[in-house]
Amino acid sequence: MLIIVIFALVLRLLFFIGYTSNPAYEGIHLSTARMIHNGEFNNYLSRYREMPENYIASTAETHPVRLLMNYPVAFFWNFGINDLTTVLWPLLTSLGLVMTTFFIGKELWNVEIGLLSAFLASFSPVDVINATRLDTDIVLAFFMALSVLFFLRSVKNKNYRRFNYLSAGTCIGFSYLVKLFVVLLPFIFFIYLLYKKKINKKILFLILGFLMVFILEGFYFYLTSGHFLLHYEICSVAPRDYALKTLAGNFYISEWLNVLYYYRPPLYYFPYLFNIHSIASDTSFPEIWHFSYLLIFSIIVLFLIKKHKKIFFPLLWFSGLLFMEFGFIGIEFFL
Repeated sequence: MLIIVIFALVLRLLFFIGYTSNPAYEGIHLSTARMIHNGEFNNYLSRYREMPENYIASTAETHPVRLLMNYPVAFFWNFGINDLTTVLWPLLTSLGLVMTTFFIGKELWNVEIGLLSAFLASFSPVDVINATRLDTDIVLAFFMALSVLFFLRSVKNKNYRRFNYLSAGTCIGFSYLVKLFVVLLPFIFFIYLLYKKKINKKILFLILGFLMVFILEGFYFYLTSGHFLLHYEICSVAPRDYALKTLAGNFYISEWLNVLYYYRPPLYYFPYLFNIHSIASDTSFPEIWHFSYLLIFSIIVLFLIKKHKKIFFPLLWFSGLLFMEFGFIGIEFFL
């Protein structure tokens, strides 16, 4: 396993990117880290004390409130401000993701499968490229994978079940501090528990773990901005307003239900994942998205060999993709 981690590190350093100004949100994360490092971030948040009741934030305002993305970057700047320390947080979480992948494979099958999974993750182009960019994707994937690992351990092992559920919920909370939509992840866990008929009272520890992080974040924002739910108030409104104002092809079923049918060109996520159209985006790496075809191929193979139970999670992923492509705009419909 150590050799795989070293290989992953070498590969990421060979394809080192560092800070870039494109896409623009990397600059926003950089500016936020600078404010934190200089002790000015609380002053920035205090501007929201006078926030109007129906205030609609811009999409640029969603990035500063992602605390677990910006604070670690500012912390590593204590060791010097350069390209390496700027992207050291996503780099470390990328290596952590490789190790977590090993433990998930080991938990589900055996050590050999865990090593193979970690090896595949070590050179995955998506991970290699994003590991040294000031972006949220790798950090988010790491904490989500950790939550899945602890959840699997709580389901499969009776020992330390409360601890594992608590850790899974805490990791979901950490993921929430990176991107808001992760609050939907526990619903996938509940669906799995219902499917396996393994729901019990100990699942409350998962909820408790998330709530601990959520409440601590809320108190921080309340003290600095006067809004306990500032993260939600900013991130739930800004993307929806952006979509409704700037994306073509909105079809309104009613005043409260908005379904996005197309975005110059007709679809967004499917072209991005399967490289079937040149999409309008600040940045893209079209060559790396061919890996998504492997997932579709695996679903077909599992169906043909009648391993229907193993199709559950791939289909759940595909259903989520359909939802993101055609579903509601704005998470507030679910909270």
